Amino acid sequence: MPLFDCDEAQAVAPLPRGKLPSYIGAHRKRLRERFLAGGAAALPDYEMLELILFRAIPRQDVKPLAHQLLDAFGDSCNRVLSALLRGCPGEVEGRG
Repeated sequence: MPLFDCDEAQAVAPLPRGKLPSYIGAHRKRLRERFLAGGAAALPDYEMLELILFRAIPRQDVKPLAHQLLDAFGDSCNRVLSALLRGCPGEVEGRG
């Protein structure tokens, strides 16, 4: 399964003022482009987690979950992934 498949949210009806929320539309595409252009160093840890979570949770804002994981398991993407791979117990809403 390719990492960056077509996982963008489909067109969503605009909000009353005609604007889409920031996490819909091109947000995922912009993150992927920044990652591909500059590697992991080009993104803060919460955005690296967002890139990973995009694949598991396709049509939902994953930014709050990324922040919750950082708060629960440590201040870096590496610590979060290590804790999750070890099966570290922890109650984080949205994780399952």
